[in-house]
Amino acid sequence: MPSISALFDAHLAAIHALRIQEARIEELGGQSGACLHYGNRIFLCGNGGSAADAQHIAAEMVCRFETQRRGLRRSPLTTDTSH
Repeated sequence: MPSISALFDAHLAAIHALRIQEARIEELGGQSGACLHYGNRIFLCGNGGSAADAQHIAAEMVCRFETQRRGLRRSPLTTDTSH
């Protein structure tokens, strides 16, 4: 089992990798915001664990945390996967 220090190092490496993508992440955030501003919908999908993540993100977009606002338009494509 890895040490706590090794786990911290792995997390720091992941954050560093995200910093490299910072401009792209900001661009995608702006595109998502524009999509919602113009009344469009964001579709989320995934496979396996990513499907669960997509459903969780969709729920976060509908629910509110600290700020009162209307739910955002989104559709998780992973709902009722056995249906």
